Amino acid sequence: MKILHYFVTLIYACVFCGSLFAQDSDPSTPPALLNATSIKYKVYKIALSTSAECTNPVTLIESAAGVQSDLLSTPTLAKGKIASGTYHCIMVELSKIVNTASTGACTTAQNNLICADGQDSKLINGTAVSCSGGTGNDQRVVLYYNTLSASTSGTRVLLPPTSAVDTTSGVTLGTPVVFPTNKRAAVRINKQVIQDGTCTISNPTFSISIQ
Repeated sequence: MKILHYFVTLIYACVFCGSLFAQDSDPSTPPALLNATSIKYKVYKIALSTSAECTNPVTLIESAAGVQSDLLSTPTLAKGKIASGTYHCIMVELSKIVNTASTGACTTAQNNLICADGQDSKLINGTAVSCSGGTGNDQRVVLYYNTLSASTSGTRVLLPPTSAVDTTSGVTLGTPVVFPTNKRAAVRINKQVIQDGTCTISNPTFSISIQ
């Protein structure tokens, strides 16, 4: 069985598809948004699965302490060996806290959250997580990009599919990774994401493309 290298890269863009926040309704007047100059995340683990339900994951990288990178610097977060095959799920385990700074009045970096208190996630090893304690309680959550999901927002974007017909969990992965044909996955975050006035992060969104 041939095993080659696969890369996961994080870059920013202004075209995106998957919201991390649970939202009950849109505000009547959208907040003015500033361009981020820094979006720092800590990533603990990245894994892939041939199952669209994200079962039996194959770990690409894992760090107990986490690897912190600025997403706007286009970091390569993972380079590892995987077997040839078709992968229908990409899992990114990361801190729920994101450190951001932006233009305008928000040049001082501050911590923000990518999940609301009470929002659920599940770690790659199966451990259940319920977000709580705000920025004072650093917790891990997981982005589940999978080919079943039709979701772009909601309370289940940090959870894996519960069955082969569950289209509400995780974030849409439009195309599976066919390795070694595809050698890279690029995860994009919107750059215009900092709310003017409060300097809080507003509706961070992610998409993924297979290259």
